[in-house]
Amino acid sequence: MQIDARCVKCGRLSGADVTLYEMRNHLFICADCQREAEQQGKQIAWASTDTAPAPLSSASQAQTQSAQTIAGPRRTISLSQPPPLPPDSLFAVLSLPLDAPLSTIEAALEKSMKGWMRAPRSPEKTTMLDRLQEWQELIEDEERLAAYRESMKPQRKGNALSVGGRLVLTTQEFVAACEASQEGWADGERYLRMGQLKHWVLFQLGDVALATDIGNYQTWNKVSDFHAFNEALYRMDMQRPFRLYSETKWQPLSTLPSARDPQELAALCDQHWHLGERNLFEGAMVFWLAACHQLPDVRSYFIEHLARYDRKKDQRGVGLELLLEHAVPTLEKPQLRVTFDGEEDGYAIKNWDRELNHKLVNVKVENLTRGFVSFKLRLDASPQGDWVELKPDNPLFAHGLKKEAFPVQSLLSFWQLSRLARGKSYQRKLVLQTLAAKNELVIVQEFPVTIRTQSYYQGLRGKLWLWGLRGNLPGLFWNALIALLLSFTVFKILPLLVPAPWYSTWTTPSDFIFPLLQMSVVEAVAPLQSLDLLAVLIFSAVIAFAGLRCGYAKGHRDESPRSNARSYRRWTGWLFFFLIVGVIWRLQYPILSIYLQDNNNQTLLNCAPYLIGDGILWLLCFVIMQVIVLIRSQLEKYLRTRYAMLLDLPGRE
Repeated sequence: MQIDARCVKCGRLSGADVTLYEMRNHLFICADCQREAEQQGKQIAWASTDTAPAPLSSASQAQTQSAQTIAGPRRTISLSQPPPLPPDSLFAVLSLPLDAPLSTIEAALEKSMKGWMRAPRSPEKTTMLDRLQEWQELIEDEERLAAYRESMKPQRKGNALSVGGRLVLTTQEFVAACEASQEGWADGERYLRMGQLKHWVLFQLGDVALATDIGNYQTWNKVSDFHAFNEALYRMDMQRPFRLYSETKWQPLSTLPSARDPQELAALCDQHWHLGERNLFEGAMVFWLAACHQLPDVRSYFIEHLARYDRKKDQRGVGLELLLEHAVPTLEKPQLRVTFDGEEDGYAIKNWDRELNHKLVNVKVENLTRGFVSFKLRLDASPQGDWVELKPDNPLFAHGLKKEAFPVQSLLSFWQLSRLARGKSYQRKLVLQTLAAKNELVIVQEFPVTIRTQSYYQGLRGKLWLWGLRGNLPGLFWNALIALLLSFTVFKILPLLVPAPWYSTWTTPSDFIFPLLQMSVVEAVAPLQSLDLLAVLIFSAVIAFAGLRCGYAKGHRDESPRSNARSYRRWTGWLFFFLIVGVIWRLQYPILSIYLQDNNNQTLLNCAPYLIGDGILWLLCFVIMQVIVLIRSQLEKYLRTRYAMLLDLPGRE
């Protein structure tokens, strides 16, 4: 057995120039320290019964110096002999050994009972019969009998160790004395580092395995004295509750949260989480779980998967959470819930008008149970385009305890919806991942975020389209119908209002103005008369084409009633301009070309009715166009008022 024999006060090893003397508790003191203690008036209890100390022999000193070994411990004389059995006890009265079997006790009781029954009446007989009756009831209960045997055993005596002013004989007493006071803890740390604790365990208890482990803690230089001694105490007393120390020094037990088993430890960590993190990465939690509660795989699990979390100070809680879940399989795990404006299982927008902005959606992540969670929330990539984003960060990282970090808030923002196609569905996924063993992100759940846009015929835009205000076939039909009615009324009735005699009045040169107007009207009506019904159809076709094109692919926000009227007026104005120019070129150019060959005032005067007539014709078309524009504007105002509720969609910004 490898041990270090050294002075309990100065710590010097035994050697050629240092003589060590063995004391009663199997500790050693050198000659110099002995003289110093005697000069101070202290009495030293030696291992031998003689008054003089028993030094290590020269051979022993040489062996200690070279191999640092001791062949075997020397036993000291006990201070007192074990007390005899009480004379009135069951075993003393029946003259039985303490370890007598039950059958022997029953036979002895029966024999003694018969003997006293035959004895003459006396107070002693009555007393003994009552006592025998009690013992008969005692042996019928095995647990009571075992406790009675234990109470009769003499208390073991041996070499006591002074800890905090108390003499201790067992490891339980040693642990209790160290935890009871700051002085006792300081004595324990000193005994550990100086080697006295190892010797005491070896010689007093005879526990070789424990003494070896204590020796390992003695030379554990990578940690402080406090941490080495704290773990040594767990090794010495496997029933010692786990202490959540907040400082690297002794603390009163009344201020220390303690747990007797892994289940209590998990509950305790939920109450004092940051203390639990500290005691995991800086304390003896892993050893306590592995050694004291028979969880041998905890240490390898911690080293392989969890030790790396110590380098991430803000994520140490993940390591503690995973360790507790591993040690207590029935422990309730953190359960996250993600809601979208209070709705679970994702967010869906149905039949959405692309021209309306959608409000921001509140995304809330809650921890419904307990524990520490580190998670990542992100939107997946989508080939359908970026029409939704997670604000303020994508991805969103968050971690913490239920009572500290949760709920976590974020926002879903929908943008560029006008770029989406009509009548189609688009989907993205919001992915929730949590940090697990080996610092890996594991997907916990995926939440679909979908939007379905309105088709070409839905919403307010659909109503405007249906009534011909947003182009396409309804615009062609309704505008052609209105133009047909108006142009037929004007173009077919106007020629009837022009009297036939007007055609001959132009020859009177003395009356110029009125005949000029008459002739202009005639020349304006002449193309209509020449074209007949075809003029009505041509005019209706122009209006219909303008209705087809004006507002095409426009929504209710792209064009207001006023801007829609301007657009329609512009399209019809240009179309009529080119139409009338074409009519003049086709019907009146041959006549005008004859007059223009003569370059004189009379010739120009003859052209005036034709030109004024063309202007009147364009003016008639313009009036009809303005009437149609007025009808369209009033109709759009009515439709916007009538179907305003189509713009009040749930979720509108």
